[in-house]
Amino acid sequence: MDIQEQAHLKVEISDMLKFADFFFDGFIANYMVQGKIQQSLEQIRIQTNRVTELLMNLTAQLEKKRRELETIQKEKQEIILNI
Repeated sequence: MDIQEQAHLKVEISDMLKFADFFFDGFIANYMVQGKIQQSLEQIRIQTNRVTELLMNLTAQLEKKRRELETIQKEKQEIILNI
């Protein structure tokens, strides 16, 4: 719930491109579709990098919180022993 990141991936193939692919069934239509596929792959790479970075940040935060908890537990134990 603390993570406010969302992946926005969208592959759009226009009606004209679909028609051209069906009607011409040739090199130009295939080239245009291939371009859309390449754009989509690039979006996926970008989102994958963002997710990887987010995981690294979350792992670092988890380790920091674990160290803080350990410190608090030691302080608590010292207080109890000194009473």
